[in-house]
Amino acid sequence: MRDLISKIEEKFGVIFDEEKLRIELEMRNLTVDQLLLDESLFEEFVEDILIKETYFFRERGHFEILRDKIFNKVVSKRNFIKIWSAGCATGEEPYSIVIFLFNKCKNNCRVIASDISREALEKAKEGIYSKSSLRALSEREIKLYFEKIDNGRYRLRDQFRKVEFFRHHLLNPLPTRIGKVDVIFVRNALMYFSERAKKKAIDNLKAALHNDGYLILGVSEYLIGIENDLYPIDFDGVTVFSKTPIGKPVETREENLLQVYKNLTPETMDEIMDLPNDVNGLIIKGMKFLKSGAIRNAINYFEKALELDDKIYFVHYQLAQLYEEIGDQTGFYRECLKINEMLKNRVPLSSIDVQFNLTHTVLRNFVKEAFEGMKWVLS
Repeated sequence: MRDLISKIEEKFGVIFDEEKLRIELEMRNLTVDQLLLDESLFEEFVEDILIKETYFFRERGHFEILRDKIFNKVVSKRNFIKIWSAGCATGEEPYSIVIFLFNKCKNNCRVIASDISREALEKAKEGIYSKSSLRALSEREIKLYFEKIDNGRYRLRDQFRKVEFFRHHLLNPLPTRIGKVDVIFVRNALMYFSERAKKKAIDNLKAALHNDGYLILGVSEYLIGIENDLYPIDFDGVTVFSKTPIGKPVETREENLLQVYKNLTPETMDEIMDLPNDVNGLIIKGMKFLKSGAIRNAINYFEKALELDDKIYFVHYQLAQLYEEIGDQTGFYRECLKINEMLKNRVPLSSIDVQFNLTHTVLRNFVKEAFEGMKWVLS
């Protein structure tokens, strides 16, 4: 199993929890040996489990900022805007971009989209979706942008399908034929990468971006411990990143805990376990296991940290994502509810939250997104 985990990380940059990978193998009636001996089967398997569920207008604020703020800034300088949806899965994100910019684009826009999965790209090009992909749209919006076909499926109308799809892995540079881009959407993809792969992917994304361009991550993502030279920028409460400071910067501060995490290497892992079991020590131990892909061990240490201090947003935030990763929806929503309760009670950010660049805006966006997902599940 460790050989398979290592091969997946080396080729795809993603670290899988051993238990989760074993479940995926059992669901498909496959063995480790089969995947290690058959390269095409290996790639098909990994691409399949990497396809992430998504939907139109997810984290709508990013599309509104693109339309209302970023578009005019870029076009006023270059008379053109090129937007790349990286890790686009089945196409909901790039098509959402086209829809939001539809009334502003007059032969001055180019939207490109890429994914590692051939299957996902074929579905994206088809442009046919179930009602779950449309769950963030009003009935009026569904009628405006889609035509209903058989079996509760919806086809995106032709005028909103101006996207160029191509297969690409984020661990590789963007092909030079495409040139520099102005805006990159890479949301909810890098969170599954190992730290080493994340650094490489960020370097490739920066190389593809104009110096005054914008990088947009998911609201639940942040660049912990990644030497990236990117500046967080606040646009009316929505955070994006740039290679140069633009607008109002988001306040950040680094202190000891973040520095320890950033300096974690395979050689220092054993030393970390000798740290005292105070809040800081438990959090660092949790991050150690998270960095090595041992998700359940990470959860164990974060839960112990909460027993000592349950007023640290970062720990609840981290646990929510880890619970979601292992499919524990009860744990996920419990942590989201706790974050929401703390926000309502105006609990201030702790020094640990500030170190890891969490803001009240990011946290509010995170729980809002979570509750919208919960409403859909319950309905």
